[in-house]
Amino acid sequence: MEGKVIRILNNSDLLIGIGSNDGVTFGQKFEIYEPGETVTDPESGTDLGPLDYIKATVEVTEIHPKFSLVRDQSKTRETVSRGLMSAFSETTSKITKININPLPIDEKDISPRHIKQKLIKLGDPVRSI
Repeated sequence: MEGKVIRILNNSDLLIGIGSNDGVTFGQKFEIYEPGETVTDPESGTDLGPLDYIKATVEVTEIHPKFSLVRDQSKTRETVSRGLMSAFSETTSKITKININPLPIDEKDISPRHIKQKLIKLGDPVRSI
C-alpha cells in the first residue's frame, strides 16, 4: 500500500493521502522514504533494485476515508524501580537497547548512499511495512 505525505501538521504529526477506503488500519506502520539509486551486482551486472533511504517509520493513529494521521510512536522499555526500597519494588519496567557494532570491512570498498533530502517534505512517498 503506497501513498504520499499530504500535510505536515507539526513536528510529530503528518497526514498521508491514503485512508480507510484504501484499507488502512489503526496502528498500521508506514515508511516515509526517498527513492534510492539502483544497486547492481558487481559480478553479473544484474539490477538488484533500489536502495531507498528511510526518512522515518510512522504509525497510524487516526483514520479517515481518504487520509490518515501518522506519527512516530517509538517505544523504549527501561528497568525502573520506584519506592523507598526500590531494589525490592514490585513496580518496575524494562528497557530494550540496540547496539550497532562495526563490521570487519575494507574501507576502500565503501560506497555511501547519495541522499538528496533527509528532511520529510510534502509529496514524499510512503509505503506500508
